[in-house]
Amino acid sequence: MDDFQTSVVSFLKNEFPGLEPDFGPISGSDRISGVLTWAGFAGKDFTERQKVVWDALRNNFRENSIRISTIVTLTPEELRDYSASS
Repeated sequence: MDDFQTSVVSFLKNEFPGLEPDFGPISGSDRISGVLTWAGFAGKDFTERQKVVWDALRNNFRENSIRISTIVTLTPEELRDYSASS
């Protein structure tokens, strides 16, 4: 894991206690993407989840937030359901 990815993961874990981040590099670039699994997403729709995550990332990483690509936001139950159907 590179320093930026480590910083993002550490920040997210501190910002959202209990969050399980699964980030990785995007091949051929300096960007990362991943899945965030957190019980705190329960009851929030896709837009609300994305807003809370991206607001936190932009406020903390400012111009470097452009190095973060797609983020999928799931509850633990949604991840289990997805994994079971795969």
